[in-house]
Amino acid sequence: MADNYLDGALPSECGSLTGMTRNFRVTNNQFAGLVPTELGRLSKVQRMSGSRAGSATSGGLNGPLPTELGGLSVVQYFEFRHQSLTSTVPSQLGNLHAKLSYYFDIPHNSFTGTIPTELGRLSKLSGTLTGSDYDKGFVVQSAFTGTIPTELGHMTGLVNRFDIVNSEIVATIPTELGRMSQLQLTLHLTQTYLYGGAISGATGGLYGAIPTQLGNLVALTSSISLRSNKLCGELPTQVTALSSSQFTINPDQFRVDGNHLGTRCCEALNESYTCAPTAIPSPLPTTPRPSPLPTLSALPTTSVPTPSPTATDLPTTNPAHLPTNPPTELIYVTEWTNAGYSGTIPTELGRCTKIIELDVSRNSFEGSIPTELGYLTKMLIRFDFGTNSLSAAIPSELGAFSKLYKTFSLASNGLTATVPTQLGLMSSLRNHFKLESNFLSSSLPSELASMTRLGDVFHVNGNEAMCGVLPAEVAALSGGIDSWQVADGTSIGTGCPTPQPSPEPTTS
Repeated sequence: MADNYLDGALPSECGSLTGMTRNFRVTNNQFAGLVPTELGRLSKVQRMSGSRAGSATSGGLNGPLPTELGGLSVVQYFEFRHQSLTSTVPSQLGNLHAKLSYYFDIPHNSFTGTIPTELGRLSKLSGTLTGSDYDKGFVVQSAFTGTIPTELGHMTGLVNRFDIVNSEIVATIPTELGRMSQLQLTLHLTQTYLYGGAISGATGGLYGAIPTQLGNLVALTSSISLRSNKLCGELPTQVTALSSSQFTINPDQFRVDGNHLGTRCCEALNESYTCAPTAIPSPLPTTPRPSPLPTLSALPTTSVPTPSPTATDLPTTNPAHLPTNPPTELIYVTEWTNAGYSGTIPTELGRCTKIIELDVSRNSFEGSIPTELGYLTKMLIRFDFGTNSLSAAIPSELGAFSKLYKTFSLASNGLTATVPTQLGLMSSLRNHFKLESNFLSSSLPSELASMTRLGDVFHVNGNEAMCGVLPAEVAALSGGIDSWQVADGTSIGTGCPTPQPSPEPTTS
């Protein structure tokens, strides 16, 4: 009965088809009304599919899922997508564990109550499907309350998806989810719709620290989204490693924005997701000065002034200069782009060692890039100083951004001297390497050939004094990069001028 235009009530007489051994599929129809309890008699069916097309916006099957469906003892596929089902999810569905091995898919409904702990018994779920079923696994989306059951961590064979998208759960992320080490497609624990924007009027949200155990999900290749919650603390290095060079997660699908990362986690929360009044705030820790990286040039030994303990957060207006005492808890710095700033980049920014994204492009900054920025070794997403008036040499210390995977841009400035060989240490870079439209000179270092994962942009054009033979190792990258601009506006391919010796001093 699938893929027709049938409407009206789903007949209870369907429950008389007790000899059916394969599929009961009423997907992509216009049925309305209750799900017949008699469907629980179809104890031999392998697939129970009662979904509607995703374009449906109203109507559909309503009321509760019958507890009798827990008697489908040999079912391997179970889905009721895009309906208007209400009430709680029956705990009896945990009885499907004997054969349910492909997917349990009930998103886009109006369920309430808690996620039954009994669903943790569905430990044989794998979701190893292709074609139209590739995006299924364990997927639920409704206004659930309570917690994410720790028992769900028993789904250790799950491959495709583990998605819980809701508007009312207020809880921490169970560490047990780190046991799902075979998960390949998605992990979504988010306050946004699976295929759209933020949930209007959402009042829940996950809080607390992100468990380091999620770093065990090393097979993930497509998407992690923990966005739009109330998560706090530092982003664990074990989790950021999932988007580094040894894995293949799409950089744009590593989403932890819309949280409170970088802030202190509280032992208790009030209704506003802030520390309860009984919690006594501890002072912000002072950031110890890290030792210079052994593979890079030593950073200056001059001390960096400690920010004033009474310093406030960044101003809401756009002053002429950046603050010289930026908060050390900064993580995502994107609001400084195209903000009308001028003056120099403060060296104190090097104390903000939690930063994973820094974008100050399209301003009027001048002077040199502080070598102290080499302390920002957690730089992960974007380092963009393009379209300013910066001058002097590129600090070799920026090679410390070995985890940076998306964008490195110093384009359209007035930078001089040679390209540091240490930039070749950014071997995780995948999207953009942009040094065009500067005054860089000499030949490109062969060390840049380590950027073998770069796939979108490699631009060094518009540097008139850049010269010499393009190293063969670097040229080999061009076959896998969409926008390769090297020779235009440079002297690459011709010999570099021989440095003239300084004249001997004359004696009187």
